[in-house]
Amino acid sequence: MIKLKKKCLILDHDDTLINSQETIHYPIFLETLRLLRPDEPEISFEDFVLLTNEYGFEGFIKNIYSFSEEEIAIEVSMWREKVNLKQAKPFEDVQRLVCDYFDHGGIVIVYSYSEAFMIEKDYDRLFGRLPHGIIGYDVPPHERKPARSGILKTIAQFDLSVKDCLLIDDMPMMIETAKRTNMDMVGACWAKGAKIQWKDLDVAVPLCEDASCLRSLIFY
Repeated sequence: MIKLKKKCLILDHDDTLINSQETIHYPIFLETLRLLRPDEPEISFEDFVLLTNEYGFEGFIKNIYSFSEEEIAIEVSMWREKVNLKQAKPFEDVQRLVCDYFDHGGIVIVYSYSEAFMIEKDYDRLFGRLPHGIIGYDVPPHERKPARSGILKTIAQFDLSVKDCLLIDDMPMMIETAKRTNMDMVGACWAKGAKIQWKDLDVAVPLCEDASCLRSLIFY
């Protein structure tokens, strides 16, 4: 009989459940850059991945491209419009794993830079149900990824402790959040962007390059 090692997954979305950085978010950003910074050279996918991991997306557009608040609003508006027209494919083995986790009573809280309506749309088409909680870009700024306050607030609603939860994310920057939260973490290293980010890093968290590795850390 399958049993859960953790009651709750704090699960990233883009490039963890769905293959979206390379196919959706990076191309949309290039379109935005051509509009707002037409004289800027095109950033490579590798640099996009590395810099958004280093700064977080909002920090990236502020620190690297000096976007004003007005330009950020334009970028977010374009992103919302374009992402509604696209549909990222899931990593099918991860999809099956999450489905099994739901079926065995696990609690799934999505912790993502995407907004709740995007995540809900993906979960509805992939699982026919919604996650138990979502900490997305549309929460108050102090609760947004990579802050830990959104995690702590949400797990408290389910009477969970940090030791009941496992954080799964493709971004190495989340190691610091896991440490500050005193929560176990697994590096999701199966997307193209994730492989770039984790390459040659000496980290103190387990890395999984496929869903079978992750399955062994979630189920008995």
